[in-house]
Amino acid sequence: MYTVTKEVDAANVAKAAGEKLNELIKENPSYDILLLLSGGSSFQILDHLNLNIFNSKVSVSVLDERWSAEESINNFLQLKKTQFYMDVKESCDFIETIPNEGETLEDFENRINADFSKWMQSKKYKIIITQGVGKDSHTSGIMPYPEDNSFFQETFVNTDKPFVGYDAKEKNQYRHRLTTTIKFLINKVDIAICYIVGEDKKTALEHTLNPKAELNESPSSVIQKMKEVYIFTDLT
Repeated sequence: MYTVTKEVDAANVAKAAGEKLNELIKENPSYDILLLLSGGSSFQILDHLNLNIFNSKVSVSVLDERWSAEESINNFLQLKKTQFYMDVKESCDFIETIPNEGETLEDFENRINADFSKWMQSKKYKIIITQGVGKDSHTSGIMPYPEDNSFFQETFVNTDKPFVGYDAKEKNQYRHRLTTTIKFLINKVDIAICYIVGEDKKTALEHTLNPKAELNESPSSVIQKMKEVYIFTDLT
């Protein structure tokens, strides 16, 4: 189930998305909240969050990660540079996704999956995410594979892992990824705030909402299969 809210520009999109996220967290006081944040331009949403609602019942991490410990590349390290992180780091928990020195991508995947699985044990929780969409209709680090549906299905769909490490090769400048799987987005994510801004994303938005879209061609169309999605955009 999804709804689309159109705002006049990027600033108003970020504000509306932030206000909705505040509302969603406040509506669920009896749940532990796992908030997974998309990187890049979606971080603008963080400027509009009500810091008073972030407490010990809220844990924060990133939705997808790049297998790098460089500050300019790793999404969690970029999150740590935001004012939001500085303001709430003492009041809520963070699950870090920074590779250890000498850690292989496979070891990194296993460690992060173990960290998240441990968090989800013995809790009454809800998972809320912010979700971006790329110009090529990738989402959450899941790249399109129109040329290899078998790889797409095996890597992102036919697995029970929350996160999977893989090599995107020429599909992205950050080729080594750790990303949430399609099954995780559909089955585990309770609510998503989707942020799609800019004229260069117009085709991607059309693909995202196309009921005939194939997941391996337009991974962002997974939004149509997710439980509850609020799309905020400046596009018609």
